[in-house]
Amino acid sequence: MNKKEIEELQKLMTYNENGEGVINGKTILELEAESMTKLVENQKSKQFNRIYKNMQKKKPHNNNHKYREKKIIRLLKNNTYIIIGIGISLLFIIVYQTFKTKDENINVSLLSGLIGGLGAIIAIILSISFSKRSNEQSLDSSVMPYIIVKRTKELPSTYVAFKYFSDEEKLFDGWRQFDFNTIKDNKRLLVRNGVAYLRLENIGLGPAKRMNIKIGNFGVLFLDKDYLQPSEVMNIIFDFNKPGKDEKADLTIEYETIRNIHHAQKIGANVTWHLDRTNFSLFS
Repeated sequence: MNKKEIEELQKLMTYNENGEGVINGKTILELEAESMTKLVENQKSKQFNRIYKNMQKKKPHNNNHKYREKKIIRLLKNNTYIIIGIGISLLFIIVYQTFKTKDENINVSLLSGLIGGLGAIIAIILSISFSKRSNEQSLDSSVMPYIIVKRTKELPSTYVAFKYFSDEEKLFDGWRQFDFNTIKDNKRLLVRNGVAYLRLENIGLGPAKRMNIKIGNFGVLFLDKDYLQPSEVMNIIFDFNKPGKDEKADLTIEYETIRNIHHAQKIGANVTWHLDRTNFSLFS
């Protein structure tokens, strides 16, 4: 359906009390169901599925360079003692090469002493390293947050509302906080724009800090909240602002623990656009 056909249909469309579009006594949902039935009857379902799958293909993933750098630094920190052990081993080799003589008996004694000393040092280093790593893992687990996301039907008493904005070329796109009171009683607008109420709760053992949410093809939403404490709830309202087409909207919640360890949780979601409404689906 091209843009002109859509505009013609919208001229014929009225709205019922639930904000649903109606044409010739039938809701858009009913008309879409009839259209889909005809599509199947005409044996075009395979073609439809192929087009749908192509639409759902993921875009290439952009590597997060900062996250990779943090991972490398953390790897080096976690293996400091092993690196020191390798350095000491090289030092012992240099000592042996420096002090070895033509007398094989002296060389054997020197080598035996160096190997014995090196073995003892490496054993101590490995013991310290494994003990430290075990303690680090225990500490990480003891302060690990975990965020669950649920979609609610009722408007929460407290919330933060965000609306998505973009230009046609998507040179700019992003989320802005807005006053939801200006549209909360307009059912037609709520249905058309694709408004969703989400409830985030930290059911983990520690606080989540520096939280942001990557929302599929809708960019990143930065939350103006330093910490989400254990058992704390945060209600968010998304207004997708009638995107005009189906879009991937997987939620990737990123945060850090109080030990500055980066974590990410991914939840499947998508946005489907219809003539009279925008639907947000959360697959938790």
